[in-house]
Amino acid sequence: MQRQVERAPQQEVRLEQMDYKEGGPKEGGPIRVSKITTAKLRAMLEKQGYRCALTDRELTPKVASVDHMMPVSRGGPNTIDNICILHSDVNRAKGTQTVGEFIQMCREVVEMANREAGDDNA
Repeated sequence: MQRQVERAPQQEVRLEQMDYKEGGPKEGGPIRVSKITTAKLRAMLEKQGYRCALTDRELTPKVASVDHMMPVSRGGPNTIDNICILHSDVNRAKGTQTVGEFIQMCREVVEMANREAGDDNA
């Protein structure tokens, strides 16, 4: 009998040891493999106080999600220095934006909401 494993959404983290290939050959050099281990992820969670790096929401194993601050799809490295742990809802909203782009978008949303709230009071 084969055990069925529930698949997590692509962005969600499972604290298991993972190997990532970092970038590609640089100037003819070999591809480096950067291990992101359970220990490193747990240390990061502890450093963040088990809170989302962007919203301070509480992180549990069910909602903790690894995020590349500079998305790999946009040239960011797949290293521990480019990773933070976010709440999965926040990570989904951030998508492929950089942290700075996401924060700016959030500011624009708040500004618009404030303007609309002001219009309602007029």
